[in-house]
Amino acid sequence: MIDVRKEVEINYAAVIYPTECMESLYRTIASLDAQELAPRKLIIIANTKYTQEIINWCHDNVQTNWTVVDRKTNEDCRDMMLRKFKEYHFMAFFHAGYEIPPDKFKKLDIAINEKYLRFTMIDGDEDGNGLILSQPMYQTYITTAENLVKLLKLTKKWIRFTEI
Repeated sequence: MIDVRKEVEINYAAVIYPTECMESLYRTIASLDAQELAPRKLIIIANTKYTQEIINWCHDNVQTNWTVVDRKTNEDCRDMMLRKFKEYHFMAFFHAGYEIPPDKFKKLDIAINEKYLRFTMIDGDEDGNGLILSQPMYQTYITTAENLVKLLKLTKKWIRFTEI
């Protein structure tokens, strides 16, 4: 028997920006792994010198599907991830050290699927944590993530991550 509600849950990946402090990174990974509605994939952007350490830690500690991507260019991580991982409807971006409350994405799912919340994007906090961009929106406008955020803010149909 198919659980229809399960079928319509939000399809998102969470991207975590690199840091020099591994403990901060691990706290953020753990808070995403503990979500009531976990991401379909955790994408950890790493500096090459920390890649193996992060992979080893994730093997031992993370239940959610995850991958580590080396950052080899100065390209905006948002653009790099939105182009590379097109199968996820939403991409959520966080800096290492930010801890996401365990019910945050479940609340977002309920707001979208049960309360019919419509938005063009979810804006992060003052440090950018919690920025959520829609893959279809990104593909439609074929622009940079930075320009897309500016354009979508003009629509006034966006909310803040802290308001969910």
